[in-house]
This record gives sequence, structure tokens and C-alpha cells, in this order.
Amino acid sequence: HLADKEYGYYNCNFKTKTWLDQNMTSGTFENCEFADVRISLGAFETVPGVNFKNCKINSAFDSFIYVGPFAYSEGYTKIKFENCDITHTGTNLVYLYSKVKNNSIFEFDNCKINKTSGNISSGWLNLANSEEDISVDIKFKGCDVDKGLTKTTQGDESKVRVTFED
Repeated sequence: HLADKEYGYYNCNFKTKTWLDQNMTSGTFENCEFADVRISLGAFETVPGVNFKNCKINSAFDSFIYVGPFAYSEGYTKIKFENCDITHTGTNLVYLYSKVKNNSIFEFDNCKINKTSGNISSGWLNLANSEEDISVDIKFKGCDVDKGLTKTTQGDESKVRVTFED
């Protein structure tokens, strides 16, 4: 479990199952390889966020990015992938189980995403106790990704936006 705050990891090779845990509030992974990783968010506040650059990422977990039932952040969630090669064989690339703060964003820039089945986004947004207009953006810019993968969210689907830019 990686739960450090504000650390940089460069040229690392994570050879076993790795969880980026709920206390990983900000950090950089550059030129790293992950044999099997899950980003599991809980009580999460990010400024500036967690960034992956030029990484080779594999994930066989059911959900690559999982926003868990205790994601009641004081801030917003920001995760960015740049020039990464991502292979995900589980069901959900991004799974939102509970609310995250307004303007949370998951960005994929110039990435190759090897995913041939399952969902780009899925989940169940619990907005019952929310005092704000929750919006989550999942953005793919210049990515090689299957745009036909399912985008589904139970609850209020209008609060999750999935966009593709060339």
C-alpha cells in the first residue's frame, strides 16, 4: 500500500500487487512500471493531485480507479495520466461508489489504454447527503481508447461526464 503524501517515484518497478491508498494525497510517478495496481480512494484531498508520466501500468483488479464509500473529501480528487501505456483487464476503468467533491477529474492525456471489455465508468453515486452539485469529469485527450466501452452510473448519471478529444 502506497499512502505517502507528496512524494515522487521515478524509474520504479512495482513487481507485485500495489494499492495507491486513500491517504495518497499528492505525488508523481514518472517512468514507472506497475505489475498490477489499483488506485483506491477514500478520504481524499488533492492539491495538486496524483500524476503519472510515461508509466507502463497493468491492472487486473475489478476496478482500476475505485472511489470508495468513504470518499467525503475536503477538497477534490485529481488524477492525471500523461503518455502512459495502461492495460486493464478488470471490469471498470473508473468506479464511483460514493460522492466525490465537485469538479473532481480523472485525466488521460496521450495514453494508450488497452481495454477491450467492461466499462469506462461505472458505479453508484450516493447523493442523498450532498449539499453541492457533484460533478466528475473523466477526460481522454489524444488517447488510443475504445470509445464504445460502456459508461453507466446508477443514481444521477448527469453528474459524471466522460469526454473524448482528439
